Amino acid sequence: MRSHLLLFIFLSFFGLLYSDVYKIYPIVDGSVVAGSAEVIYLTVKYDRKDLFYKDQKIEGFSTDRMNFLDKTATDNWSMKSSNISDYLLTGMALSPFLLYSSRDIRDDKGDIGVLYLEAVMVNGAITQMIKNTVKRKRPYLYNEEVPYSQKMQTDAYRSFISGHTSTVFMSAVFTIRVLKDYNINHDTRQYVQTALLSTAILTGYLRYQAGKHFPTDIIAGSIIGSAVGYAIPEIHKKNNEKNNIRLYPLRIGLNF
Repeated sequence: MRSHLLLFIFLSFFGLLYSDVYKIYPIVDGSVVAGSAEVIYLTVKYDRKDLFYKDQKIEGFSTDRMNFLDKTATDNWSMKSSNISDYLLTGMALSPFLLYSSRDIRDDKGDIGVLYLEAVMVNGAITQMIKNTVKRKRPYLYNEEVPYSQKMQTDAYRSFISGHTSTVFMSAVFTIRVLKDYNINHDTRQYVQTALLSTAILTGYLRYQAGKHFPTDIIAGSIIGSAVGYAIPEIHKKNNEKNNIRLYPLRIGLNF
């Protein structure tokens, strides 16, 4: 963890602090990125140990106490939808690179890269912590047509929240927010916003269709991802210092 922090601070000091729009705080941002990376590592390591799943129940679940909306997902199962959602996830994770088509943003590529890395890590850490805490069964565990081998996967109890959905909405909202902060042409922003949000919504639907997530998993993932994608650029805006919203080198605080 300390090595990640030192590397981040090194990169931050050398050439990443020249944006007119955002301000990077090497110690705070480095700590956030390193801490989030540590959380992700520990949760993934926990999953690989397979401690929770050794004797897990994988059949005979009842939907009697399930709300009507979520109950609609229990009959869904589609590997094709799952695979397509994986491709969309990859594409959306790379979508912020579209920002570099603007010269103004390209000149600040270091700062934007740091902010996006921080957003990815924070979103990933929050998502993994919730998954490991809630341990919600995936919809396909209720479906008798799903192969036994699939039900034995170690992530079968990691339904809430949808990681695909939180990631694609984080990337979409992050990109839209940065375009707005750099005052990119309104029509261009509208086209990009429509394309990205439509793709994010489609990804969430495909996760539902694949039997991987309940609607509430997807809704929660979209809210959390959107919040992270919006908040990271917002708290780093230089204009916020004039509005008494400041991110200090050694602590994060709001002054009113």
